[in-house]
Amino acid sequence: MQYEIGQLVRHPKFGLGKVLSVKAGMMEVFFKDEARKPTRGISTDFPLVIPDEQSDPWLDNLDVGDPRPDKRRKYLTHEQAVQAFFAHFPRGFYDPEYAKCERDYKWAAHELWIETLSAAEFEGLLSAGEWSEVAHRALRVESRTNLLFSFEKIGLRDALKAPEAARSFAHGLHDLIYGTGAYRDRFEAFTKVLDNLPQPQSRVVKWPVQTIFPFLALPEKHLFLKPSVTQQAAARRRFHLNYKSRPNWLTYSCLLKFGEILMEDLADLKPRDMIDIQSFIWVTGEGSYR
Repeated sequence: MQYEIGQLVRHPKFGLGKVLSVKAGMMEVFFKDEARKPTRGISTDFPLVIPDEQSDPWLDNLDVGDPRPDKRRKYLTHEQAVQAFFAHFPRGFYDPEYAKCERDYKWAAHELWIETLSAAEFEGLLSAGEWSEVAHRALRVESRTNLLFSFEKIGLRDALKAPEAARSFAHGLHDLIYGTGAYRDRFEAFTKVLDNLPQPQSRVVKWPVQTIFPFLALPEKHLFLKPSVTQQAAARRRFHLNYKSRPNWLTYSCLLKFGEILMEDLADLKPRDMIDIQSFIWVTGEGSYR
């Protein structure tokens, strides 16, 4: 049988896989549900089934990473990731300990955003020229969480002290959250706003600062990106995150795709929004989660 690189195939034992290479009568196939050894050498003479549906959310976004075993994070199948989550929270997203440790404080920050920076409230503050008040309220919302490191909190606070900086931030943040243009354009414009703020001690153009406000304002749509743990989670699932250290649309769009796939795969656990998805990424991406 003729096999091609990138083709999806099904093995009677290992399940659905993707052909990574074909050479000299052998091919290398990555099997997404094979926990012990996902990448296997298979003879091209072996009669694998070629599914009619040549698309799968995980395999379409597969990142095989560094081929050296010592440079590759242990692979997690979906079932293993769920079990890792259950090891900490046996009742999943509705475990009281999960609510206490992961969800409630993020939801409280979201509720404070709705109370103090709803679309109508935000627009009223802008019309009145209350830019520093917008910055103050945004910082209050963020302070309800532990999502930013202390140096990121201090850097953002210092960057917003000057009235003109607060003005730029207020308008940029309003457009990011409530604007009507393409979200990519609004995302990239906000990166420029952060880049142009006074930054006497620490730069604020960082993923956590870029993504925390959309996450807390609109948790049904947006994800928070904590660089280290998010890269870990994506690498352990072999998801191609296209990560770059500076905020950029390609990486963020890949993160949103990651979140969408997880939301669908975790449907039986009834995640409510991206707060639950972000928590799942955090818990299963960090091997030493406490």
